[in-house]
Amino acid sequence: VLGVAVAFLAATLIPLPAKSLPHEVAGQPAAWDAMEQRIEEVKAAEIVEPQAMEELEAALQALQAKPENDWFSHESLETTDHLQESTEAALSELARNLESALAAMDVSRQLESAQMAALSPELQKISSEALKGLASGSMPLNEKMLSDLKGLDPSTLRQLSAEEWEKIKAKMSQGISTCSNGFSSGDKAGDALMAVVLASQGGVSRGPGSAPLALKDSETNLKTQSMERLENSDLSHAALGDLVGLGTGEHKVDESTSGAAGTLANPSASGDSPSSLNASPSEQKVLQQFFR
Repeated sequence: VLGVAVAFLAATLIPLPAKSLPHEVAGQPAAWDAMEQRIEEVKAAEIVEPQAMEELEAALQALQAKPENDWFSHESLETTDHLQESTEAALSELARNLESALAAMDVSRQLESAQMAALSPELQKISSEALKGLASGSMPLNEKMLSDLKGLDPSTLRQLSAEEWEKIKAKMSQGISTCSNGFSSGDKAGDALMAVVLASQGGVSRGPGSAPLALKDSETNLKTQSMERLENSDLSHAALGDLVGLGTGEHKVDESTSGAAGTLANPSASGDSPSSLNASPSEQKVLQQFFR
């Protein structure tokens, strides 16, 4: 009873620890920092319509406005990943369409008048589809730049000076590099499209053309029936067992060592020692050691 009383008294006198406060958040998620930096890069390039960038900033600010304790919750991180992935996908689509438009314009500048007359419909189709994608994407091209590109048809492009064209090309290349996150700048887009267009039109992009396949009146003798002798007198690299040569002739038989019916003239008797055989001294020594 005394022990129970002491336990109750100790329980009432020992103070309980205060309720622990939630840990303070050290900073916002790293993905938000990356998105803020990406938004600043795209805005500095002046390649995307400003309204689309404002909507993206508003979506990010809505996440940042939540209580700090919810920043790293599963829902918040999942929403951040979705926003980041959709943004990069839209920018990649913008980069592809911008690269297609640049390629069509570059090819139009490279072609001669006769080639341009034949390939103009194909280039116009590629350019129209690219401009349509630039205007209708979730990250549309800047309205002013889009209007300038729509006013550049193949005939107008050929009238531009080299300095004017390089200025337009540099602006588009910068936009492609920014939207693709440095993956491409579109500098080789024109050459790649030129090869595709020429191949689709049946053009020859290598050599003088196909080899003639017409039959000739005279027979082509490839000398497949003639035989030539192969000879190599240098045996410094020959290995044991290599074939050195072939010849024809008869075997030379020493008849003095054979008797009637092919028997040996001096056959060894059973039980003879190996030393009685016709062997050299060194061979006899080896045989004596072996049969000892």
